[in-house]
Amino acid sequence: MRILYFGTYNPTYVRNSVLMDGLRANGMKIIECHDDSPGLKKFVKLFFKHWKLRNQYDVMVVGFLGQVIMPLAKIINFPLVSFRPTKPIVFDAFMSLYDSNVFGREKIKPKSIKAYYYWLLDWFSMSLGDLVLFDTQQHINYASNEFGIKKRKLAKIFIGAKEDIFYPRPFEKNKDKFKVLFHGTFIKSQGIEFILQAAKLLEGYSDISFTFVGDGQVRIKMEKLAYDLKLGNVTFTGLMPISEIPNYIAGADVCLGLFGKAEKIQRVIATKVFECVAMGKTVLTADTPAIRELFDDKDLMLVDIADAQGIADGILKLRSDQDLSGELAKNGYKKFVEHASTNILGKEFADLILGLEKRTKSV
Repeated sequence: MRILYFGTYNPTYVRNSVLMDGLRANGMKIIECHDDSPGLKKFVKLFFKHWKLRNQYDVMVVGFLGQVIMPLAKIINFPLVSFRPTKPIVFDAFMSLYDSNVFGREKIKPKSIKAYYYWLLDWFSMSLGDLVLFDTQQHINYASNEFGIKKRKLAKIFIGAKEDIFYPRPFEKNKDKFKVLFHGTFIKSQGIEFILQAAKLLEGYSDISFTFVGDGQVRIKMEKLAYDLKLGNVTFTGLMPISEIPNYIAGADVCLGLFGKAEKIQRVIATKVFECVAMGKTVLTADTPAIRELFDDKDLMLVDIADAQGIADGILKLRSDQDLSGELAKNGYKKFVEHASTNILGKEFADLILGLEKRTKSV
């Protein structure tokens, strides 16, 4: 089957690259119709690029981030515009822009005009897709409840990880050190402040150190908090190339996930969690409904959300029980291979596309 990947999506972003590679691995032909020009220029270019390809595919996939592209995708798919029968459109929403910007990053006030704009953009773009993808069932429930989208047109595919970068690799452990790693984007919903508070609780353990890799909205604020807490066991590296991240993960004794209080955290499995389990590492993260969609306490060290003491206790437990840590790492990796590897996710996506095309033809 021929799949047209359409939009302004970033082909190297994990969500898009995993799904595209997964489809290819399952026998699908990917044709890319991509443009990320600024302003209105991208819409014009995409229109003419699509015109040349309009008879060369069976199903269109609007890749993430594609909310603003969905109206164009729908218009150019009309028979009066494309001069051929309508093709099914899959929209990889992946997440709600309204939820992410208003409640996740807290960049926009809930009652502001911009918040209403994001709400309408989410609702309209999801309404236009014949099949709409999210990464967790919790996100599907949110989309259905918040925007009134019927669940029969919603489907879940986990994020996964770039397995050409994140894979198990040997690393010589320093027996005198216990390294704790957080990597990712510094946004409010991550709950980095609770990790720093846990570091304060553990400052009496000279062998335990914390490394924070990344940058973002609250990095300066978190560095100030570390300074105010007088933490000597914490290092901030700043933003690092993705090619360097596996070295940090491989060298860590425990990798940290999400701990923030935002409701959005209840709905996501962080990319960093998939990346770390894909490398066979022990992960400590908050116990949420989304995490439980794939993992349990035999795969990850799970603690209460927004709980610095729980994080500290979890770290000490993993430090004192290497057998437990190793068992969690082994089980987490097994879950990843069986349920979230690129081939598995590609097979799930391919099956959804085939089912969509079959239903469309029968109408």
